[in-house]
Amino acid sequence: MAGSLYRPRGIVIHCSDSRGGDVGIVGNWHRKRGFSGFGYHFLITNGRSLDSSLSFLPELHEDGRINAGRYVGDSVMEEGAHARGYNTTHIGICLVGQDGVFTERQLGSLRFLCKKLMSHFGLKVSGVIGHYEVNSNKTCPDLDMDEFRRELS
Repeated sequence: MAGSLYRPRGIVIHCSDSRGGDVGIVGNWHRKRGFSGFGYHFLITNGRSLDSSLSFLPELHEDGRINAGRYVGDSVMEEGAHARGYNTTHIGICLVGQDGVFTERQLGSLRFLCKKLMSHFGLKVSGVIGHYEVNSNKTCPDLDMDEFRRELS
């Protein structure tokens, strides 16, 4: 663990703004931006490779897979690097995809993960927010967060 530990009070949902990717690829993007590696606590993949020569062959077993990033334990989480002002209070979850194009498996995994985290840490539905709700310069995760929160209730 690279950072300090904190008790989570909510969840911020993001998107990678890419056609495909995984923890290694996104982690490389984050390091290039000066972060100490992968900044999210979880990444939900869409089964697509960034290698255009393989775009005809999606890795379906990776579609909707929840990948761990920064540490989340029984009662605490490692400081994230995903949303200025929320890195010590909110768990960061990133969906691989762009322009609101996510697979049903990804959205199912996102609902499942949010519900588990909410139950485990005693988080309220109102504490599940989209990155755009805390940074007006963002559109990510390109989901209707009011609708998504209704799905979690």
